[in-house]
Amino acid sequence: MLGVSLFVVGLDTTVLNVALPTLVSELGATTSQLQWIVDSYLLMAGSLVLFCGSLADRLGRKWVFMTGLTLFTAASVAAAYAGSVTTLIVARGVMGVGEALIMPATLAVIGNVFPRGAERTKAIGIWSAAVGVGTVVGPMAGGWLLSHFWWGSVFLINLPIGIGGLVAAAYLVPNSVSPTPTRPDVPGALLSTAAVATALWAVIEAPSRGWTSPAVLTAFLAGALLLTAFIARQRSISTPMLPLRIFRNRSLASGDVLILLGSFTLIGTLFITVQYLQFVLGYDAGQTGLRLGPAALALLIAGPLAGVLAPRIGVRAISATGLSLLLAASAILSTTTSTDGYARVLTAMLLLGAGAGFVITSTSDAIVSSLPEQDLGVGSATNSASIQLGSAIGVAVTGSLLSGTYRTALTETPHSNAIPPDALAAAQESLGTALAMARHLPPETAHAFAEAARRAFVEGMAPAMAAAAAAAALGVTAALIFAKNPGQVPPGPASRTTVPGGDAPGRSPQGAERNQPNETTRYPNVRRPRRRRGAAPTPKPQKAAAAAATAAAAAPHRWAMLAVVCVAQFMLILDVTVVNVALPDMAVDLRLDRPTLTWAVTAYTLCFGGLMLLGGRLGDAFGARRTLVAGLALFTAASLITGLAETAPALLAGRTAQGIGAALLSPAALALVTTTFHGKERNKALGVWAAIGGTGSAAGVLLGGALTEGPGWQWVFYVNVPVGLALLAAVPALVPARAPRPTRLDLPGALLVTAATGALVYGLVKAGDTGWAAPATLVPLASAAVLYALFAAVERATDAPLMDLKMFTRRPVLAGAFLMLIATALLIAFFFLGSVYLQHARGLSPLRTGLIFLPVAVATGIGAHLASHLISSIGSRTTAVAGLAIAAAGTVPLTRLTADGSVYATLLPGLAVASLGLGAVFVTATTTALAMVEHHEAGLASAVVNTFHEVGGSIGVAVVSTIAAAGIGGAIEGGTRSVTEPTGFTDAFTVCALAAAASAAIALALVPRGKPRMTGGPHVH
Repeated sequence: MLGVSLFVVGLDTTVLNVALPTLVSELGATTSQLQWIVDSYLLMAGSLVLFCGSLADRLGRKWVFMTGLTLFTAASVAAAYAGSVTTLIVARGVMGVGEALIMPATLAVIGNVFPRGAERTKAIGIWSAAVGVGTVVGPMAGGWLLSHFWWGSVFLINLPIGIGGLVAAAYLVPNSVSPTPTRPDVPGALLSTAAVATALWAVIEAPSRGWTSPAVLTAFLAGALLLTAFIARQRSISTPMLPLRIFRNRSLASGDVLILLGSFTLIGTLFITVQYLQFVLGYDAGQTGLRLGPAALALLIAGPLAGVLAPRIGVRAISATGLSLLLAASAILSTTTSTDGYARVLTAMLLLGAGAGFVITSTSDAIVSSLPEQDLGVGSATNSASIQLGSAIGVAVTGSLLSGTYRTALTETPHSNAIPPDALAAAQESLGTALAMARHLPPETAHAFAEAARRAFVEGMAPAMAAAAAAAALGVTAALIFAKNPGQVPPGPASRTTVPGGDAPGRSPQGAERNQPNETTRYPNVRRPRRRRGAAPTPKPQKAAAAAATAAAAAPHRWAMLAVVCVAQFMLILDVTVVNVALPDMAVDLRLDRPTLTWAVTAYTLCFGGLMLLGGRLGDAFGARRTLVAGLALFTAASLITGLAETAPALLAGRTAQGIGAALLSPAALALVTTTFHGKERNKALGVWAAIGGTGSAAGVLLGGALTEGPGWQWVFYVNVPVGLALLAAVPALVPARAPRPTRLDLPGALLVTAATGALVYGLVKAGDTGWAAPATLVPLASAAVLYALFAAVERATDAPLMDLKMFTRRPVLAGAFLMLIATALLIAFFFLGSVYLQHARGLSPLRTGLIFLPVAVATGIGAHLASHLISSIGSRTTAVAGLAIAAAGTVPLTRLTADGSVYATLLPGLAVASLGLGAVFVTATTTALAMVEHHEAGLASAVVNTFHEVGGSIGVAVVSTIAAAGIGGAIEGGTRSVTEPTGFTDAFTVCALAAAASAAIALALVPRGKPRMTGGPHVH
């Protein structure tokens, strides 16, 4: 409940950024007023957080928390309906007071409810994550709300959460007070707030009034005097609001300075970037929120990574690296021009988010870890205050430098003479006002003036981003000189609680994962009953029950864990088919040619399959949960970047990164399932896992059509982002950690097999353009053969091969791999060809195309279900041969497609029949490959078959794309117009029919005779 409240607080720190340009047009806000709208919230929150902490200790944490939440919620409603800029600034300031009451009270409640040790560590981690996730979601949530509602909706989102938090707090949160409360330092709070407020006023107003004007100089002097009076008071009273002695702690002092400088750069850069994206590049609020998403996701990934690396390489290295990344991001944006596209901003956002994650996590951890119990509250408050004040100063300084340069540059433009003086004065207040003024000018002047205003804004970005970069550079220097790893704080008696999973007393939380039971030892910390000497053996049913009880005790959340990993796997499988329906629209929007369209599918499946075995090894080496989180984070971030792609290279880079993330995620998820469940529960869990494949394929075609026809093809990738974020939040609580097993990583093997398959696919794709005998085709095909040979040599020579080639000497494994390769190649080829044919050649909408493919996916599932029963009665060989024969027969009608024939009488029945047969082949491939291997080898055999599953999709699309090159190229160039004769498509379907028939003949000789012996081992998806 406290976490939800803090989520809203974190959300409000960044959600308003996307709305700033809207406020210019709706309320007529100037640049300085935009700064105050942001800074009034940060100022009050940062200045009063220490005072409110002592207030909570004295009056009761529960009541202060509820007061703050009430104030925050009421002020949010007032802000939503503010009719003027002044009202909005005041409401935002009151919201900041509410945050100042909420933040220290929640941390104090956690300290009172949770004992020191593992539980408190976990609770504080959730407390920190709630603010971080809210900050991450803020820009995207703000953009979505502004795309569908009015600007006040970004504040009204707080209302239901605030009311729910108040009701829950009344019943769930116990009240507590400090046993030795201190008197709240009201004069100190007023002095600190007034000192910061006057200094910020001077910085914000200096561009319009002049840096040497009497009012600005007086404000700077008053701020300095007030700050001096605040320090003098803190030194003179017995119960200061901010005990200055705590800054003798070098870790705390350096951490506060570094986090202040990092927040300066982060929030100041975001403040400018939002306006650049909307005013200069022309994105709307929703598009802007999505384009800020990479920074948020990078922060979400870098934060946990910093927590893992800091104990190993030190806070100094982590914080210096983070500030260096912030420096690079600001430097990139300082050289931006009005003609640059989003690519430069994307690079800067990734660097900005990663740098912020490193700095905030490492310094916050250093501050908290270096403090004794009695100083933990005030130390945490200084950390929060540094973030808020650094953000406020960053917005004030960067905004002022931007405003001053923009004013001067706009005045000097030749087109300013055509603007009336009063209109020019208004245009100098903000770029948004200038663009609005341009709409009322004559057409020949309007465009020139608007472009001049945009160039003036970009010119002003240079000094603003230079200031942000300078703050980061100062932080790098401070980190290298002053940053210090926290010393060991003497633990209290309660801190010696043993961490679940085998931690020794007093060990760090990271030790929990190192001491978790591995797959070999299962769960050694659970005491098993011993059989007394001479006692009768336990009957098998009782053994099974005992094993189930042991598993339940060791993994109480195992079914919730299964749901999490299955949703993740579902997302990966969905991405294989969901893209196919969106391909035609992607081709039009991004001007993709036929080879690039092919790579949009194969780049994902190629990396997914080619690196899956390496992903399994990485899971063994670093722990399945860590590998799962890394893969999920990479897949989610890559999905957002792919959706934001505006060029073919960006699209293919995103698809490649998605495939790498999937290769990390999938084997780690399967390993967690097989090691968490035992006995009959494992069979049930693996059955659920296996069902995900067919369900994902079926949902993919329908979802792809609905999203493409609705919000746009980009949403087939965007839909992964909220799901991925939710899963990342759930994994730490629900997925058990496993100790890594020392193993050698066969990186050369992984690179060789991926490069070989990539060269093979490239050669196949080029054949459609240059011919099979052209050097552009023969060279990559020959390179693929050489690389495969090298891969085989490396695997034979290494002690820990990526793929044990001896496995292929076993006929069942070889047969299963072959069946999986051909079945996947044919099925994905059907989706690819059918999607392009239906939308570009026949002019159907994406939604209708998805609905046509839905029976095809369902037929695949029916075929798989029937085969699971037939194999045990007629054997694998007969089932495989029959399935391939049915696939060949179903493809025959597709070879006779015409330009005006009924889709429902020819294409749909043929695809449904063919898919029915292929569904049977999928199941036969799995059961055949696992039939003659021992239980401990089932995982390797399953990984081999999974690899051929993904690689088969890449090869299948490449082959049919090459054969149908003329037809696909003509359909794309013709847009939604019908083609005269679909010759290329019929040729490709003819090859598919021949391949299915030939594979049936091969299966007759290759697949072993008889019924398979089921092992209960891992299944493919």
